[in-house]
Amino acid sequence: MKTSVKLIFKPYPKQRANWLEAFLQARRLERLWCGYEMVALASFLMHTGLAFRDKRITIYVGADIQTHSGDSGHAMQITYNSFGYSDSDDELMRTLLHELAHRLVMGNGIRSKQEEYTYLRNLLAHKRIYLFLYDVEADVLGEEVASEDVASTLQWSKRAFGNAWDWALAKTYDERQQAIRRMIRRGNPRVATLVQ
Repeated sequence: MKTSVKLIFKPYPKQRANWLEAFLQARRLERLWCGYEMVALASFLMHTGLAFRDKRITIYVGADIQTHSGDSGHAMQITYNSFGYSDSDDELMRTLLHELAHRLVMGNGIRSKQEEYTYLRNLLAHKRIYLFLYDVEADVLGEEVASEDVASTLQWSKRAFGNAWDWALAKTYDERQQAIRRMIRRGNPRVATLVQ
């Protein structure tokens, strides 16, 4: 099964005042991705059985913008902090892997039916990706970095994120894999064939 997707990193176009900084951060994230691309794509496929449906994903990088995955036909956005400190390479990659996880699931037709952005929609979206995101992060960045992501999410992020991590990581790897297969069966018929 072909897993290739081309990520195109660009500075966020509406940040004219910080354009050079956004450009440099976009190049930084692009270099990071180039170092991890093969293992990341293989890990997503191995832990989900899903391939990215998008062949190209544009990623706008900007200071203090809202990070989100976008969806087919719309760009992803990744923020970096400009409050006097720099995100580490691991933090940027964790954010990118997180948003790619959303994009992978949604691109395969697995999404909430709710239109409104509510606690429940947020919880369900993160339960879906946390079934495999820890394993992908551990493969790509190492077990310690994956554990740090969970710990920082539990401490600093929205309640839905923490509750979703608690739910997913209370399961064994095999239980998470079974949950992924159930999620895929309930999803859209366009879903990729599972790798056995």
